[in-house]
Amino acid sequence: MTKQRRLGRWGIFAVVMAAYVLASVLYYFVAGPALRWQAAPDQVKMATRTDSVGELVEGVTVRQQFTAAGDRIRSLSVILGTYGRKNNVPLHLRMVRENGEVAYEDDVSIADAKDNTNYTIRLRSMVECTPGETLFLEITSPEAQSGNAVTLWYDKNTQREPLLVNGQEVTGTLCFTRNEAVPAPFTRWFFISAAIVGAALFLTGLGLCLAVGHREGRLMRDLGALRKYKFLLSQLVGRDFKTKYRRSYLGVLWSILNPLLMMLVVSAVFSYVFRFNIEKFPVYLILGQTFFNVLSESTTIAMGSIIGSGQLIKKVYVPKYIFPAEKVMFSFVNFAISFVAIAIVMIYFKVPLSASMICLPLVLIYLFLFCMGVGLFLSALAVFFRDTLHLYNVLLTAWSYLTPIFYPVDSLNSTMLKLMNLNPMYHYIQYFRNIMMYGTFPTIQENWICLGFSIAALALGMWFFRRRQDRFILYI
Repeated sequence: MTKQRRLGRWGIFAVVMAAYVLASVLYYFVAGPALRWQAAPDQVKMATRTDSVGELVEGVTVRQQFTAAGDRIRSLSVILGTYGRKNNVPLHLRMVRENGEVAYEDDVSIADAKDNTNYTIRLRSMVECTPGETLFLEITSPEAQSGNAVTLWYDKNTQREPLLVNGQEVTGTLCFTRNEAVPAPFTRWFFISAAIVGAALFLTGLGLCLAVGHREGRLMRDLGALRKYKFLLSQLVGRDFKTKYRRSYLGVLWSILNPLLMMLVVSAVFSYVFRFNIEKFPVYLILGQTFFNVLSESTTIAMGSIIGSGQLIKKVYVPKYIFPAEKVMFSFVNFAISFVAIAIVMIYFKVPLSASMICLPLVLIYLFLFCMGVGLFLSALAVFFRDTLHLYNVLLTAWSYLTPIFYPVDSLNSTMLKLMNLNPMYHYIQYFRNIMMYGTFPTIQENWICLGFSIAALALGMWFFRRRQDRFILYI
């Protein structure tokens, strides 16, 4: 190895370690409450909408008793009936303790509320409480007049805790739920987790920098080959890009129009036919849809990459992993373009920018590693078992229905939720939605889960691909 190459390695090693330390410190200070709090395990589900309390005009007070499940209340959701009109008069919200102390009070704008759908109220500050503590939610609209007011829905068939309208007890439960939090058990492990990952990076980088000659090992040779064939990689990505949009009038615009058109069709079906009550459903849908499409497209085209490049593999020596890797990279280039569609929808529905969006590169790295691992595995398997090309399409369809792309997670029962935790795409999509739509930082636990799935998939894919690659030429 030349002295220049070794100095280059040490330089890259130093930059990577400095970037990691900086990112860890930045994440700790910016993430804030996300590291200290996580969702309470016993979140209350929304009651079924059956009856309304009538117009919430001046003088009408709705008071719902409830029992706290966590240590903090972060937000509330209610079902508002707007009578099909836009209401500019705010609601007045109060949370009162049993001793009469006001725990929270604020005026809430409902100008963007939609008729008979969940409306989430983000609290200015988290309300401190004790698990099991009794509180009272009071909702009024002192400035509202008949014809310019909303109504609240309740379930007359369910009686959880007392509901009062103007001091009179009503048989039923208000259609509301709250997002409660408890101290995150992984908080104290943040620095330990950061130290473990940092130590692993340091030892790996040190080993790669000190490796010489035959001691460089396969990983270093693979990385060297990747650098050596980067021109071929760029050419293959460019070729696929041109081939995809050849003879198309709109060309690359389809990467933006396709997710937008699919969002319009699916949101129309699930908003008006199945009537899923999800706040800003088109945003919820396009985030899940585009993220799952990255997996679907990248792994599907990677699966056939070795078979499709058979003639080139037979004629010249090229590291075989280049071909599935290029397909995954091409899919992520497409995703970068379709991100314009996501931005358009988020701007239209007034989803604000939040500090949590700095975690976007992190979840993209997780997804990229996962797709790379799955792509390597499938590309090798398809060479020897061609039925994989057909079976995987069936598997993808089932996988998409088992992932909360167009339905709410809280519609699942406890058994399905436990099974859902075994689905890597559930975690990646939830991570993506949380940072982009809800402005919440992922916890240490969520990062470890996503990283674990990514590393496991990549390790399995690399191992299987390497074990089979020498026999490819006999079957392609």
